[in-house]
Amino acid sequence: MKRISNLLMLLGLLLVGCNDDVFTDSLVQNDSTSITMDGDDGSASMSIPIKNLQSITLLHDGEDSKSYIKYFRAGNLAISNDAPASEISRIVFDNDISRLEITKDGKKLDFSSVCNASNADEYFTLQLTYDYGIKTIAIKTEPGTPLTLSCLSFGELMINDSVKVKSKVLNYDNKGESTVTIYNYPYEDELFTAHLDPLEFDWLRKLSLTINVPAYQPLKWVSLKVAGITPGIDYQNLTWYHDNWCIQTHIPPMTGGYIQTDLVYSESSQSCEMIFRNKVLDRSLSAHCNLTTIWPTDFSITRYDSDGTVIPIGRW
Repeated sequence: MKRISNLLMLLGLLLVGCNDDVFTDSLVQNDSTSITMDGDDGSASMSIPIKNLQSITLLHDGEDSKSYIKYFRAGNLAISNDAPASEISRIVFDNDISRLEITKDGKKLDFSSVCNASNADEYFTLQLTYDYGIKTIAIKTEPGTPLTLSCLSFGELMINDSVKVKSKVLNYDNKGESTVTIYNYPYEDELFTAHLDPLEFDWLRKLSLTINVPAYQPLKWVSLKVAGITPGIDYQNLTWYHDNWCIQTHIPPMTGGYIQTDLVYSESSQSCEMIFRNKVLDRSLSAHCNLTTIWPTDFSITRYDSDGTVIPIGRW
């Protein structure tokens, strides 16, 4: 009779061991997994252990995003981000550029990337804290429909002349009996620089924009459309006149020395406001920047013969 009682007790223990939470909660410290979704209308699902689950926290990599993350209980009622995990039924990240929704129904988590208009991968971490460890879920949403620049307005254009001088030297040594002509291209291979400095919003630094920037052409400033400008990063390219401005210098027989070209650079600066459109969320948002460009705007060329003779050659 005692043997039968022991057998019944063992069967009882086995039945208790078949409880889902016993198996699914065998979580090691700092356990982690990851998911990747399309930026627009991407989705994923998974099951998590809920026994001894104390809290759920969503983190967005990059800028401080606490103000963009909202927690809700059943009935779509907002609650604080430190609410117990048992009360949380939905988490929403929305910064007007990207929107991610996470729904919890019992053990099931449903992930939905409504949109990612940041022009780059977005990274999130969902942290599940248990009384015996932490589980993290790394979430990546790929780029979706990008923002469109719908309006760009500028403030007053300010010009600062002679912000820097760059000197180039060309040596010569005419040992012949006839005059030699040297062709000097003062702007050859010279670059202009455009810099769009974002005054707010880190997501601006992920965009590649096509905008009009102040540009210098002989004797006046004009507007030039430039593609591929990323806020926060210097854009550089050749000037449009870098290879078509030539100064001739005639070197007499039996003469050596060097030609020095001094290039003068000027800077333009102005404030600007950009209005972007998020087509998926049907929203508009504005951002402010400072735009500066630096162009070679003047030059002087001087010939220095080895016998000490100094001859001004030309100036724009």
